[in-house]
Amino acid sequence: MKMIGKPFIKLFAHSNRFYCYDIGSNNIMEVDKPFYDLLSLSEERFFKFTSKNPDNGKSNLNKYKHEYSDSLAEITKLNKEKGWFSGKNSIDFKFPFSFSEYDAILRNCVNHIVLNITEKCNFRCHYCEYANDLTKAESPPNSMPNEIIKKSIDFLINHSSHFHSNAERGLTVGFYGGEPLIEQKKIFGCIEYIEKNYHEYLPKIQFAMTTNGSLLNQSIINKLIKYNFSILVSLDGPKDIHDRYRRFKNGEGSFDIVMKNLDLIRSIDKEYYETKVGYSIVIAPPFELERIYEFFSTERLKNNRVILMSGVEDHNTGFLDRFDMYAESKQLRSQELRLIKQYKKLLAKCEDSPFLENMFFRSLMDIHKRIVRPIPKALYPNGICLPGIQKTFVDTKGNFHMCEKVGLGFSIGNVHSGFNSESIWKIVNEYLGYTKECNDCWCLRLCKLCYASVIQGPEFSKEKRRLECERRKKGLETLLQRYVQLSEEFPDLFNKEYHEDTLTLEVFKFIDSWHSGHTADSDRRMQS
Repeated sequence: MKMIGKPFIKLFAHSNRFYCYDIGSNNIMEVDKPFYDLLSLSEERFFKFTSKNPDNGKSNLNKYKHEYSDSLAEITKLNKEKGWFSGKNSIDFKFPFSFSEYDAILRNCVNHIVLNITEKCNFRCHYCEYANDLTKAESPPNSMPNEIIKKSIDFLINHSSHFHSNAERGLTVGFYGGEPLIEQKKIFGCIEYIEKNYHEYLPKIQFAMTTNGSLLNQSIINKLIKYNFSILVSLDGPKDIHDRYRRFKNGEGSFDIVMKNLDLIRSIDKEYYETKVGYSIVIAPPFELERIYEFFSTERLKNNRVILMSGVEDHNTGFLDRFDMYAESKQLRSQELRLIKQYKKLLAKCEDSPFLENMFFRSLMDIHKRIVRPIPKALYPNGICLPGIQKTFVDTKGNFHMCEKVGLGFSIGNVHSGFNSESIWKIVNEYLGYTKECNDCWCLRLCKLCYASVIQGPEFSKEKRRLECERRKKGLETLLQRYVQLSEEFPDLFNKEYHEDTLTLEVFKFIDSWHSGHTADSDRRMQS
């Protein structure tokens, strides 16, 4: 029998059943107890057993002597025939394009811009990292000048040629704040500019906005419906939970007016309300997840499909310091377990809940859609985007940034001179420098950490990255347990239609066509 080294795997158990996630093949499999115990051995003891039998009763695996040998034979067979249970290999984390390729992509494949239309906000949410800055600001917060708005639209149209005719997907223009509707005249003035100057592209442009919902009125709603806006309204739950932190500048709660405005949208156009209006929910301590679920299951809210849930980004606020987060996190996990039981009851009755589906299904679908094949020698980190392509965040001064989550510490260009390809390339490669230690991490093929995991203000933070890695590993182990549990109980669950982002595929299509018009050159090799 050919001996092999200790396989690169992640073991986990659920409800007295045992599983192995094989990193080398990206395969998840159920195994029996002897198989599980064999793979649980330390690398030293595993090697010892593959060389000779367990030693004189010192190993609890002696009682599985025959089964254990059978398991070893099965591992060896699968390793030889399918490449499963291989040891760790040195993976080279790489960006999938050369510098010249990406420079061409930046000139032709911009797909989504977000205009930070204003820094002004009529709220002072307790957990918002910008709330104190707005309160203490020596000068008024900025709004985006009309000239910058127009130049941003010009830039999008002039750098998105690939999507003008030969791509299935269209373009997106988003509006962000502050509270964007403080500058609602500029928002609709932007659309008028597109109508006047780029009318032929208007049918391919999707408009989107994140809003606190307090400034909506009939006139604004009619315009949102006219231009088929997708809007994400910040709503944290029932009145006491929402008003706990989401308050106006004068300290008053905002729940009543937000709900009044949501009801107004619903009364004007129910179909628009249910298909184009979603909710952005910040889950903040003290956690009351079950009450939030009950609230979003009421008749007024239960049919809206888009729900975005996030935790508090505490890097710049110290908001979480007031809580015993160990106790709060333990309480949150208990609430999640009760809600997943509720989710399973609904699935058994063929009923759905957009809230629970967004809470559980989406992240599990990422695991289900993983590609099961041998790990390549070069790997593109799963979580990072194509900077400037998937989303270009434009600040009020016209500077470009990767997205609103990364912040404003790293500019990648501006509306006047365009993208700074060298700056983007530098950011990408500096980020890749933080992935060297990922070779030893079992999450390396499932991880969704991105630039935001390491960027803090104007710097790269190794400590922030470490904390985010620890959080992600704990979260992924929980997701694996939930995935196998739901897959076994509801085999058809993951067969349902699922929207997948096709942007990366479109970019590769563009590069193929771009290369057909260029001679092959050595720059196609990855630069560092």
